[in-house]
Amino acid sequence: MIRIQSVLERALQENRITRQEWEGLLDVATVADETILRGENELLARLVALLEGGEVMVEGITHNEVLKRLSAFV
Repeated sequence: MIRIQSVLERALQENRITRQEWEGLLDVATVADETILRGENELLARLVALLEGGEVMVEGITHNEVLKRLSAFV
């Protein structure tokens, strides 16, 4: 399972994440209990905010598509 902290660190350094990381995040976000148990809920919220704001891009996916996929978690 993907570690949100490592993805967030990469996002902050490079202002982007890979498509593979993106897919992993979507998987993790649907298993809230696992994210909470690992103490990564706040990290996930921060990364989502960066993605929503367009500060971090996903390789090969448009910002509109990112927003569309994130809207399922609102």
